[in-house]
Amino acid sequence: MVDTTVPGVSAEIVLPNVARPLGSAGRIAIVGKFERGTGNNPYYFSNPRDASNVLGTSTAYSGSNIINYVFKQDQLNNNYGATSIICVRAGTTATASLVLVDGSAANVLHLAAASGGTWANGASTGLKVSVAAGTLSGKRLTVKLNSVVVEDYDNCSNTDLYNKINAYSEYLVVTATSAELARTLATVTDVALAGGTETSSPSTSDLSTALATLLREDFDILLFTDAPDPTYLPTVETWLNSKLALDKPSWAMMALDPVVAATDTVSEVLAVVAAADTMLIEYINQTFVCGTDTLTAAESAARYAGFVAGMPVEESCTNKIINDITGLNKIFSDADIYNLTYGGVTVFTLKNRENSSYGVVSAVTSSLAVDDTGRKTPASEQHAKRTLLYVLNQLNLETWLGQTGISATVESVDGELSNRISNIVDSNVVDSSDDIVAVPTMDTVDSDVMNIDVSVRAKGILKHIHNRIQLATGGS
Repeated sequence: MVDTTVPGVSAEIVLPNVARPLGSAGRIAIVGKFERGTGNNPYYFSNPRDASNVLGTSTAYSGSNIINYVFKQDQLNNNYGATSIICVRAGTTATASLVLVDGSAANVLHLAAASGGTWANGASTGLKVSVAAGTLSGKRLTVKLNSVVVEDYDNCSNTDLYNKINAYSEYLVVTATSAELARTLATVTDVALAGGTETSSPSTSDLSTALATLLREDFDILLFTDAPDPTYLPTVETWLNSKLALDKPSWAMMALDPVVAATDTVSEVLAVVAAADTMLIEYINQTFVCGTDTLTAAESAARYAGFVAGMPVEESCTNKIINDITGLNKIFSDADIYNLTYGGVTVFTLKNRENSSYGVVSAVTSSLAVDDTGRKTPASEQHAKRTLLYVLNQLNLETWLGQTGISATVESVDGELSNRISNIVDSNVVDSSDDIVAVPTMDTVDSDVMNIDVSVRAKGILKHIHNRIQLATGGS
């Protein structure tokens, strides 16, 4: 936040905001390791700049790159990535702190880092504070981060410092009693904050605790900053089902590289996917090269998730080229592509060798369900899954809870559902109003309960073109 006590001007270059029409579902939740942020506390951001300012930019923390990849744009595809993100730092943290005193060592200002973790410990880097005489009066307090001055408060009384730090500082918060504020700050130079702690390698238990904070949050796609152990995937499936049961449906993009064994065979990958057979998870088993950057498995999942987030829900990523992918860590044979795709893994391949274009073979979920004819159900198609979850989110009537006048409520809800369905149709998510049916009725057993029966038909998808060719010779 800018201190406006003295008028001034400033400037920076930022990415333009992009208006997303109705029909987009680009909200991404990211769970895992970040440089800053209090553990198990959700942080919401609408752009990468704000996210990096709060959660840090150190590449020693995998979340820093994940944030950038989910917001990455592909303007050749008119794709602008995620619309917003919710980030949760997994594990526990403690905040670094420092007490500034007067000449007799009595407390004056109790400083603490704005969020938990070791980032603010100032022994070698981190936050350091200096107090000197003000240029004209009072005191001057200077804050350094990694030996660079980031904040400077001049000509201030203790009360001024208290108010300005809490109002404007991006790095500190301060507390003090009225008696403490009446004392005179002692001069100090580069005194370090200390005592910040963090969980350096979150366990699966830590991930579950972080996920619990997101259960009732509204977002579309779940990501982890590091590929979890494959044995954790059924837990993710259970959590996603619990979220769906609360009418807060989301799905997860999961990296599967490496899986368990060093061989990382197709059969091993398919066995892992089969253990979490659900339309609510999509898997990839390849890593990307984007220009000069070789991405990790989790970064590759984030790049693809960002691309999906920038697509209208009714469109499929099948056969789509992602223009900034310039290489893959492995290319599968036709037989393996078939087995992986049928087994619920999205495969990427070289689409055009001449211009080095890489893209999606078939955008599938990990649902292995088949119909009576043995064909995969619509739940196996990415765009069908996204359409269904989008419609459910749009038809969520949570704000109607507590309405009185039962006899009038069914008719009112029916009218509201019709209006929302009309808006969904107008946004081209489905072909017509016949593709969404939502019928509200009061429960015959419990008169306090309303049931809404919903059915959704997603758009059809062209998956194969068969050329029928005739050859004839000229006659006399």
